[in-house]
Amino acid sequence: MGRVSLGLVHPQRIDTGDERELRQLYDVFDAAWAVDHPDLPYDPFEEMLVDATTARRSYRDEWWLLRDASRQAIGGYRLSLPQLDNTDNAPLDLVVHPSRRRTGLGRLLFAHASDRVQAVGRRRIVMEVGEPLAPTQPAPGPAFATAVGAARALDEVRRALDLQDIDAAHLEALKVDALARADGYRLVQWVDTAPDDVVEELAVLMGRMSTDAPLEDLAWEAEHWDVERVREQERVTAAKGRRRLVTAALHEASGSLVAYTDVAVSTHQPEAAYQWDTLVLAAHRGHRLGMLVKIANLELLRREAPDARTLSTWNAASNTHMVAINEALGFRPVERWCEWQLDLLGASPLR
Repeated sequence: MGRVSLGLVHPQRIDTGDERELRQLYDVFDAAWAVDHPDLPYDPFEEMLVDATTARRSYRDEWWLLRDASRQAIGGYRLSLPQLDNTDNAPLDLVVHPSRRRTGLGRLLFAHASDRVQAVGRRRIVMEVGEPLAPTQPAPGPAFATAVGAARALDEVRRALDLQDIDAAHLEALKVDALARADGYRLVQWVDTAPDDVVEELAVLMGRMSTDAPLEDLAWEAEHWDVERVREQERVTAAKGRRRLVTAALHEASGSLVAYTDVAVSTHQPEAAYQWDTLVLAAHRGHRLGMLVKIANLELLRREAPDARTLSTWNAASNTHMVAINEALGFRPVERWCEWQLDLLGASPLR
């Protein structure tokens, strides 16, 4: 297929109340995802619909759809604009239908998105790009990111755990060892909504995810989390049809939460579960709390979401401690991911 004539097609911003247009964009994302990540389902349409139609304090989104001259949806992008912090940044999720790749549409969309990012007062684009663990030829995602001038900022690996093939005896041995080292701590668990008596401390821990986890070269400032932000996330997660399963560790002497981990699973797509955060405050490391909360949360997941078949987690390649915990639990590498970023101040225009 020949290269696109750039004068014939232009992205159009979606009216977020137009479910038909959102569905068209979703179908392009879904088709591309099936090619790029065949072992992992794309998030259900119900989640995109909630993201597009729910006002929130912490960030806002823009959705742009690209059609060809026959009005067929062929690409688009989602632009996320943080509102409480990182207001120089604009995470971008850009897609071209697999049947229309390598025709210039990606560069057209990126040029449009770059203009839009600057128009709303942001200076930096951040993109998450997947690639094979051991590519036999240059992967299209990194090749595109390089072509538009972005730089690798944070290398990660996605690992998956087969929840139907867990070695129960091995898991129990890990749990016994962790408990032996965690004297003075006890676990608390909940589903969906944090208890009022821990939510303020949970907000502090969630904020620390943006400072304590490895960021390498990613330009991402500390996030401020408070009770209102936690409750907003809980409301949006529930509206999407996701259940959030949480295990935290409480330091008995101080009565404070010092570690937590959470997993999400969609009621619309119950076979796939996703590891979100895991954090242990630095002053409380060395007690196997990371291992302990993750094992307890695995047990909670298997009770509360018995249809879940796989659990996926993403870790920075440099986060050797968390990688070691996950691999001990049975997670195995599936593919590489990378956060790429482009500072638009001084960048050459794409035209």
